[in-house]
Amino acid sequence: MVVRRGRIEAVGTGAFATSEPAVRHDVSGHELYPAFVDLYSGWGLKRGERTRWDGKPHYDREDTKSAMGWNSALHPEFDAAAAFVPSDKEAKAYREAGFGAVLAHRRDGIVRGAATLVALSGDAHDAVLEPRAGVWHSFSKGSSAQSYPSSLMGSIALLRQTYCDAEWYGQFDAPEERNLSLEAFNAASGLPHFFEAGDWRDVLRADLVGDEFGVQYAFLGGGDTYRRLDEVAAARGALIVPLDFPSAIDVSDPYLARLVSLEEMKHWEWAPYNAGKVAEAGIPMALTMHGVSKGKDFVSNLRKAVEHGLSAQDALAALTSVPASMIGAEDRVGRIVPGLEANFIIADGPFFENGTALRATVVQGVRYDVDTEPEADVTGRYSLNLDGRDLVLELKTGDKGPSGRWWPVGTEEEAIDSLAGKAKVTLDGRDLVLRVLDDEDGAFRLVGNVYEGSRIIEGRGERPDGTWIEWAALRQGDAVRKKPEPAEETVAPEDADEAPPKAEEGEEGPVGPGPITYPFNG
Repeated sequence: MVVRRGRIEAVGTGAFATSEPAVRHDVSGHELYPAFVDLYSGWGLKRGERTRWDGKPHYDREDTKSAMGWNSALHPEFDAAAAFVPSDKEAKAYREAGFGAVLAHRRDGIVRGAATLVALSGDAHDAVLEPRAGVWHSFSKGSSAQSYPSSLMGSIALLRQTYCDAEWYGQFDAPEERNLSLEAFNAASGLPHFFEAGDWRDVLRADLVGDEFGVQYAFLGGGDTYRRLDEVAAARGALIVPLDFPSAIDVSDPYLARLVSLEEMKHWEWAPYNAGKVAEAGIPMALTMHGVSKGKDFVSNLRKAVEHGLSAQDALAALTSVPASMIGAEDRVGRIVPGLEANFIIADGPFFENGTALRATVVQGVRYDVDTEPEADVTGRYSLNLDGRDLVLELKTGDKGPSGRWWPVGTEEEAIDSLAGKAKVTLDGRDLVLRVLDDEDGAFRLVGNVYEGSRIIEGRGERPDGTWIEWAALRQGDAVRKKPEPAEETVAPEDADEAPPKAEEGEEGPVGPGPITYPFNG
């Protein structure tokens, strides 16, 4: 794969020729995947701050006197791209989970305004990929200090009234009174619509509102869709599924165990199966890190979901191609093809299997190490052809780091110490920088990659006159590996307990979670 200026330029198995300076990274023995996309994020945006209630009712909007809507729980005019400021601390947690881009919106209010698709990089100018990629809604009034709405019923009524007001307002080319909020609401009608639903019941409630006004939402679920799969599937909206699984409940104390509800126990049992059941039901699904603060915890829960029925193929699609298609960004993120952002992850094995390490997340061509690979062992002697000269390169590692020296091929062993030239070595994982010092010709500055097994080092470099050359070093001999001693056989004592009898053919143990008996309050 060739990356140039933050984009993927070429993908293939053949050689790629270029006259420009290039840095080569050897990832042989590793697996590459598209970096993940999270559609529910507040990265880079400040949350609304609610003022302390003074005990008095507040009926009018007090946060602004401009030509906006009358209720401060409605923010259709908010532009996330204009307010976006990257935060590397928050981005690090996403990158440690394999994410390369997020759909960021301000998580405040019932109508939340435009969301922006951003890459998890440090510069806002590079990060903003699509300024207006979607709009978000919810039933939560957020930071609004107004008395209305004060209930779920009021939130639903306010949202429906907003749709009606916007429809009425849109029929005038030149309204007598300007309402910038309703204008922004109508202007966003063609964008993908998302709805933050607390649980499966809010999904169905929001879907009824959408059906009334001809809007199809994609829903952020609460991880409990398994309770009403058929009804949620009938809503015909895509789901954004969190992987925030509850911890095991301590029931060792019989008195405290009586306070644990059946609903809690059943959700603990069923939560890891939720994503797999959603995929099995044929509901378009994206996965989100919402509810999980650490990247490693998200990866652990993701693999747990795969163990509980979610296929690796569905998991990968739910993190890459599906979220990209939900916002019409298939031409920017979610795949490893030429022309897209150079967002991908490097794993040392199948990513969805336990034990696989996520080595790095690459965002717009910039590598962010996650689980640093141990440095390659380059100790040994190498055959080095440098600009037509056959040399022997000797590399050593010590407490102060790697060091090296070189001498012409054919030099007697006893003369090496007096004739060898110096070589300065820097090693970072499998990236090696070598400076070969020659008293007659000057210094050769070489950059290369240490291949798997540390037998071959190759790359490009500069001659003393500044022109570029290709170079390679081949290890002369592998270190002798000590053969493992055969394991001692363990003989069970005669009086040891017999192994439990094997299940007869046709018998199976319990598979999957127990049955669901709504409403989980038996």
